[in-house]
Amino acid sequence: MRRLQAVGLQLRRRPCSNTAPRATTRATARPRPLELDLSTARAVECRDLMCEHVGEKCLCRVAFAVSRAPRALRRLSLRGAGLGVVPDAVWELEHLEELDVGGNALADVPARVARLPRLRVLDVSWNDLGELPRGLFDAPALRRVECG
Repeated sequence: MRRLQAVGLQLRRRPCSNTAPRATTRATARPRPLELDLSTARAVECRDLMCEHVGEKCLCRVAFAVSRAPRALRRLSLRGAGLGVVPDAVWELEHLEELDVGGNALADVPARVARLPRLRVLDVSWNDLGELPRGLFDAPALRRVECG
């Protein structure tokens, strides 16, 4: 978590929605899922004066932030980050359950999305997608895809 704070990002824990409130002891309490929201993070704005994206969200900064995230990350939001492609580091997050890449400039979603073993929710709405990847609905845990 210190690594993410070093680049100006905060990792938030949110309560589990699938557990009923009950008294738990410290030994039986489950850790809450981790989420990373880069949709409004100023830390992913490009500061390289030689880059054409200076002052805007840049793929290299987004990829760096995602690669520094813990592998146990459960929810990732890249909504409205101005991305043309999803950074490769996203496909290494094997515990990812929710991925929001809506509101970008994606022309396609790589077939690698189907290999995320725990992905339950995929939001690709408000993109320029022609079609969804083959095999997407063969993903073992996928329950909801938002597109349009």
